[in-house]
Amino acid sequence: NGKPNYLNCYVSGFHPPQIEIDLLKNGEKMNAEQSDLSFSKDWSFYLLVHTEFTPNAVD
Repeated sequence: NGKPNYLNCYVSGFHPPQIEIDLLKNGEKMNAEQSDLSFSKDWSFYLLVHTEFTPNAVD
């Protein structure tokens, strides 16, 4: 088994702001946290979805 780690998914450049991001491990939805929705100068949106996990040999 691996050591505790973090998985970060930075999503950017989307519009309109309605978006759903799921982090999956072996096809199962992981319990993840999401940052507040933010926007860039060009009015496209971005956010960060992240979770802590411990990888293993089959991941």
